[in-house]
Amino acid sequence: MARRLSTSLLQGKQNAVRGDVKRLRLEMKEISMDQKRIRKDQRDLREKLEHINEQCVQLGQEMEVVAKQKARNQLLLNLAFRILKARQAGDFAAAIFFTRILRQVIQNRGANEGNASDATKEERNVNKV
Repeated sequence: MARRLSTSLLQGKQNAVRGDVKRLRLEMKEISMDQKRIRKDQRDLREKLEHINEQCVQLGQEMEVVAKQKARNQLLLNLAFRILKARQAGDFAAAIFFTRILRQVIQNRGANEGNASDATKEERNVNKV
């Protein structure tokens, strides 16, 4: 009778261990699936961040082009304004001078399209006069 009791206890413990092993295997499967999901989410997130970085670079380049165009347009407006002021004041020599500069800037526009440093240099030269 003691043997049967110990055998049934042993079988009970084995069944409990088997149950624990099954439960652990299920938990490990779930953990494995969660890890795969996390890796996939990380890949997706990495791709999104790379795309956002590419957009930032592109936006920076577009902003640079807009800034150069703004500088060029500002120079043209300043020259036109100086021509008008010189004509109003009757200073036709200055009006002719600014008109020549304006023509040069417009001619150089095709050669130096969007080059803000040239526009800035030209504006400094105009401001000296």
